[in-house]
Amino acid sequence: MKDNEIDDILKRAGRAPHEVDPALLDRVTGSIGSSLTPIRPLPPARMLTAGLLFLCVGIPLLGAAVLGFHGIEKMSALQRAMIFPTLGMLIWLAGAESIQQMTPGSRRLAAPGFLLAAASLALIAVFAGLFHDYATDRFVRQGVVCLTAGLSFAAPAGLASWLLLRRGYAVNPWPPEWQPAPWPASPVQPCWNCIVPISRRRT
Repeated sequence: MKDNEIDDILKRAGRAPHEVDPALLDRVTGSIGSSLTPIRPLPPARMLTAGLLFLCVGIPLLGAAVLGFHGIEKMSALQRAMIFPTLGMLIWLAGAESIQQMTPGSRRLAAPGFLLAAASLALIAVFAGLFHDYATDRFVRQGVVCLTAGLSFAAPAGLASWLLLRRGYAVNPWPPEWQPAPWPASPVQPCWNCIVPISRRRT
């Protein structure tokens, strides 16, 4: 069979009548129309991203204001200058990617898995380059305190982020067995651990 013969078959099929029962069209139209209700449009992406930034930074700062800024007090100027800009950039990237993931047809900054791995490696590199005291004295006792404090504020940050994002549509959902913690909440734990815990280095 030649190309022109295939074209002729397709043209004849296109000219053939394809009438649909009007009653069937009415039923389809009625079923669709009855389920359509007006919705409130989402805010602009920049406002949603700013909201996630506010949650991920504001909640840890609120907790630090209650428990004390012991972590910042123990850090040097170089450590503050390296850690907090890095955290701020990662929080912004995570928030922006979360908004892109909930908006069909939007431009992707990076694949979620790649962003998660890159953020983790970046934090490991920064902390490994700045902190060199790996003593294990009171490691478990102080670690449990830090972990408890971090989770107690990461949980509300994750819940608040979910409330902010719940009206979106997950255009690229993770498989259930790979489901990570909510993206916007993930930077809260290292941010909180930098601000609040009592450092072991000078105690």
